[in-house]
Amino acid sequence: MAIFASASGDSGLLARTFGNPKMTTSPVTFILTIVVLTCLITRIRTGFQNKRQSVSNPEPKEIAVLPYWVPWFGHAIPFVTRFQNFLADASKSTKDGVFHLILAGTVHNIAIPPSVVKQILLQKSTILSTNDFSIRLMENFFGNQGSIRTADPAGVFGTAHQALFKLTREPFVSNAAASTVRVVQERIYNLVSFSHSWVDQSIWERVANITIDPSGTSAVASFFPLIRYFVGDFACAILTGQDFMTNNPNVLHDIFTLDASFNKLLAGLPWWFPGIAPAYAARRRLIQAVREHQEALYAVWEDRDPGSGWSDMSDVSNVMVERAKAWRSICAEPDLSSTSDLAIVWAMNVNANPIIFWALWHIYQDPTLCCEIRAEIAPHAILSSIHSDLPVKEPPKLTINLDALIHKCPLLKATYFETLRLEAQSTSYKAVLESFTVTESAEDAALDGKSQPQTYKFKKGSHICIPHGVHQMDDRYWKDPKRFNPRRFFVSVDKRTDKKDESDDDEEEGLSAEKTAVDVGTMKVFGGGPSMCKGRNFAEREVLTCVAAVLASWDVEPADGTGRWTDPGRVWGSGTFVPRRDVRVRMKRREV
Repeated sequence: MAIFASASGDSGLLARTFGNPKMTTSPVTFILTIVVLTCLITRIRTGFQNKRQSVSNPEPKEIAVLPYWVPWFGHAIPFVTRFQNFLADASKSTKDGVFHLILAGTVHNIAIPPSVVKQILLQKSTILSTNDFSIRLMENFFGNQGSIRTADPAGVFGTAHQALFKLTREPFVSNAAASTVRVVQERIYNLVSFSHSWVDQSIWERVANITIDPSGTSAVASFFPLIRYFVGDFACAILTGQDFMTNNPNVLHDIFTLDASFNKLLAGLPWWFPGIAPAYAARRRLIQAVREHQEALYAVWEDRDPGSGWSDMSDVSNVMVERAKAWRSICAEPDLSSTSDLAIVWAMNVNANPIIFWALWHIYQDPTLCCEIRAEIAPHAILSSIHSDLPVKEPPKLTINLDALIHKCPLLKATYFETLRLEAQSTSYKAVLESFTVTESAEDAALDGKSQPQTYKFKKGSHICIPHGVHQMDDRYWKDPKRFNPRRFFVSVDKRTDKKDESDDDEEEGLSAEKTAVDVGTMKVFGGGPSMCKGRNFAEREVLTCVAAVLASWDVEPADGTGRWTDPGRVWGSGTFVPRRDVRVRMKRREV
């Protein structure tokens, strides 16, 4: 900054330093020289600050700044373009998992060590808040037109938000899980129906580009959209009721179109930016669909005719009913209630669906793991033939015991956790309302090469960013982190503790289900504290049910017949990776 001050206020000093700019250099060269020197001085200054503050010290200290080159912009470019790799590299280079970045003039504290993250996530809402990020998300991504800023915060983040806690409680969890099991048992046989007519195919088949073998015994399909729409069709109906799905047949397509532009919309890019117009159009349709759903609920409560498309609202989940009641109690504007409830419908469909695909992708490409999980779930996901005197053979019946899948199938559950670790790279954002300190554990300090644990002070007015995916791929906590190994989550029942991170010892691979528990350890993929993901309980039941059903009912292999599964690559979106390239598979119903 001193360089710019000199440029405007002391031409004599500039002349002595650079010579006469009018005589010896062009204006462009002069400006470039100023820019280069400014960047160089900024890098030296921030590098010195980082070195000076990085010495291990038990006393609370200001969090060290990661060196940067460009004033004000700071680390914005690598943060946006490389994110996880950038933060992982920064943590290793500074030998500290807590540091701060400058992003467009604001301070963002990065916290990675699990002991520090745990303490941060447990802070009260009077110290840390997600409201600022929530408002930005609502306006930029969900299209709120400003009503969330003018509404009473006590109503938005209090009365209406409290209804979301029903996602983690009864009766929603039990009812939603029971509905999931029932629907999956009924539909899994027709995951691929082998119908040649597009009219007779289900929505998930139409998007999967099905090609049926001439023999009629197998079919080739695009596996990701097949699974994504199969799960989304019943998951969305469980939340909103079947009438919502019937009245809006393209709702899943719109949700996934919106989600594909998550980062662009969150950054505030306008509708005319290349490739983003479909997301804007999808969002408008979704907002209108949610608004009509809410108005139908209000009409039913007031004994008015909700319209021919809303003949049965009895299957709307208690979560959406309670949210509608909350919006009415605070006299919320339609813009506020519709965009806020769109967020719930969106969240219900964008994370669990890809996780189910990735879990199946990992399982099917490992024949040994596939056989082991099938043997484990065999007593609890039973495919049986139905004897009938009718000339047409009845399809086999699948019977799922969800409680047993949860409590008696550790390998299946560990596979779910390992899929989350590799494929769900979530991030938590917090605004610091009041300064506070946390102290890392001795174990985390030792891994960073410190002689003693460090106490960190997070200042009021700054922000905290917790990139959970960085920890999930840290080889200091997870042996061979790029390898898919569900047994890293195995722990002995007798030795299970909240501090257990992983178990990767060979001898534990032989533990029986009766002696084995599964512990998520230090992984915080769902966040923590008051802002922890409200749908996590249902998501686990949804994933275990669907994975078990597909494994029990279908044989799946690469469509090219080589038996070699090719990694499709990944696109990072709102939270869970989606495959970059199409995964074509050959599917065949399993014999009973």
